[in-house]
Amino acid sequence: VLEALACGVPCVQPESGAFSEMSELTGGLRLIETENLTAIAAAIAYLQDHVEERRAMSVAARSGVVAHYDAKRMTQETMAVYNELGGQKS
Repeated sequence: VLEALACGVPCVQPESGAFSEMSELTGGLRLIETENLTAIAAAIAYLQDHVEERRAMSVAARSGVVAHYDAKRMTQETMAVYNELGGQKS
């Protein structure tokens, strides 16, 4: 999903896991009810029919990934988690 957003491709994803956070940070996701095939189809059709909104989401998606998910930042945050977990004693 991040690769698609980085390329400026808006995505339709379920309202679960990290997708809600990605949506907030990038503006490139349309969230739908999990496992609702009708909602998935409706969201895709909506984006197909609303070109200007789709274009705005595309620009926001690319900008959001650059601002919040660049490789250096993600590496630093991952290493911080590893270091924190490595310092814990069982």
